[in-house]
Amino acid sequence: MSSSYVYGTLLGAHWLPERACPRCGNHFEPTDRWAYKINSVYYCSYHCYTAAMREVARKPVPKHHKRALLPIPQLRKIFQGFECGKSQKEIALSMSIGTDTVHYYYRKYFLKGLRPLALQKEERSAAQ
Repeated sequence: MSSSYVYGTLLGAHWLPERACPRCGNHFEPTDRWAYKINSVYYCSYHCYTAAMREVARKPVPKHHKRALLPIPQLRKIFQGFECGKSQKEIALSMSIGTDTVHYYYRKYFLKGLRPLALQKEERSAAQ
């Protein structure tokens, strides 16, 4: 049982647990159709509910998952494949990585005529 259960009452054939509001600490008995609920957390009033919603809205939600960076040898193979004219699918199959990863690097660097910073640093150190 959750720590928000305090006491309860028997109403008809239903047991209504008394809960404590996580925002203000008031004790209340939610019904089956309680409106002030966020992810199974019950709030005693509209005021507490909207305050909790504002806090949830303030938390940053990532738009997409950050892609893990590939090691330099794999980046080099991807760019060699692009320069040789291989398709993204061929590159992905030869390296056993997802086509979406190859497409990500294709869009991010190769279409713009850029090289990843790690490869640029490696090429500069090799030239010196």
